[in-house]
Amino acid sequence: MTLPLAAALSELEARLGAEGAAPGVRRVEVRAGELTLELGGALGPRWFRFHAGELRELDPRDDERLPVCTLRRDVVARSEVLAWRPGRRMVLRTPANGRAHIVKAYRAGRAERARANHERVLAASGPQLRPPRLVGFDPQACTLELELLDATRPGIREEDAHLWFGIGYALRRFQERAATRGLEVHDRGREHGVLSELAARTAGVTAMDAGWERAFGRLGETRPVRARRAVVLHRDLHDKQILVSAGQSAWIDFDLLCAGDPLLDAANLTAHLKLRVLQGVQGATESGATACARAFLEGLDRSSGERGRRELRCWQAGTFLRLALVYALRPRWGHLVPSLVDLANRCLDEAG
Repeated sequence: MTLPLAAALSELEARLGAEGAAPGVRRVEVRAGELTLELGGALGPRWFRFHAGELRELDPRDDERLPVCTLRRDVVARSEVLAWRPGRRMVLRTPANGRAHIVKAYRAGRAERARANHERVLAASGPQLRPPRLVGFDPQACTLELELLDATRPGIREEDAHLWFGIGYALRRFQERAATRGLEVHDRGREHGVLSELAARTAGVTAMDAGWERAFGRLGETRPVRARRAVVLHRDLHDKQILVSAGQSAWIDFDLLCAGDPLLDAANLTAHLKLRVLQGVQGATESGATACARAFLEGLDRSSGERGRRELRCWQAGTFLRLALVYALRPRWGHLVPSLVDLANRCLDEAG
């Protein structure tokens, strides 16, 4: 029996082959039995839906579940679509008074929370942290309009370690200033639930790595570390969410803001530095990633001692297992899954 992802890729290859184009699938989402495949290319992204054996190309601008597509068709028509999760969210780059802005569009009922999250981060920002300025909010169209920052992603080379120390220090200062009041708490139990749900969706469309469930079982058996005081968490903090300019860190995308263990964000970020080494991108090397991660943790100054080490490794193990599921659905990087599971097991060995 051909699993859904393999069938979708076969159909896609046949269609694009007829067009003289390579598949170039960079992201696959699974929702309610449907696969949405995002392709990259010189002409910009394209999206396809595979359901019940049929492949159909989608146009983000026709997504009527996003109010912006019906109420602000003028904005959508003149904008570049940077990212799209059908029925859930769209990110646009739109011209505004001679300078581009970022417009984030949400489904009904979600924009107010996104605005509140962004304003919470703005209120806690200091000289080390500069999130994008909130330019506009349209509650009817469910959009946030943000300035487009003039900044770049930090490198992952040994000579970039000083930048990562500053990023770690900025995270600590943000955690000390930001108020957790009203935020949901994301703890080990919730993280276990996220992994379980993602694993179920992944297993429904493609073959799972044989060692993933064993490592997941080990993670569930680890002794919990006594919780620290909860802080505000980004909850999806990785190198692509961070920009640097003139000694300041600029962070983006606060949709998952929550409260929880101070080391969760650190674990997610440092695990992604390891991932970039496996991918061989951004000039990342093992020595560079190690130096940058060490400098980041020194700037954060929360992971020292036995308790901090165990706590960090447990969260990192969970991140590697989540990344293994995510990249199992990305054809270009599927070969990395066993290495990610192995990294999770190494973290669990060190967590004790």
